[in-house]
Amino acid sequence: MAFSVERIDHDADIGIAVTADSAEELFRASAMGMLEILLDRSEVESRTVRIVSASSTAMDLLLVDFLSEILDLVLFDRFAVQDVQIGELSDKFIVAEIAGQRELPEGAIIREIKGVTFHQLALERTESGEFTARVIFDI
Repeated sequence: MAFSVERIDHDADIGIAVTADSAEELFRASAMGMLEILLDRSEVESRTVRIVSASSTAMDLLLVDFLSEILDLVLFDRFAVQDVQIGELSDKFIVAEIAGQRELPEGAIIREIKGVTFHQLALERTESGEFTARVIFDI
């Protein structure tokens, strides 16, 4: 499993540029990159698993929907995410196991993300077979 995540500074927003060997790795790395911006996971344990699914009309839109589902899980359900594993992925559907704990530790949110945006959204497969994505978050 090989992937890289790079933070992108963007006006009042922040983003990530992700490169991975497979679409599954790309979605996982994108989720982990968002979580690195959002949470201090050093005190979070993998005590329970939640299932997250999303569907959309295209893979780039699916990435936004998937990341938004995870963001909602943290911000609204107060679920502290430790890890993300992709279970099933197609061009228009994803199911993932989200490991973490039911209670968000005090002070765990290090930077609030308001939402996953469509601004400068990109997802493509390169000629060499790698997958790349760019996602901007509203902070």
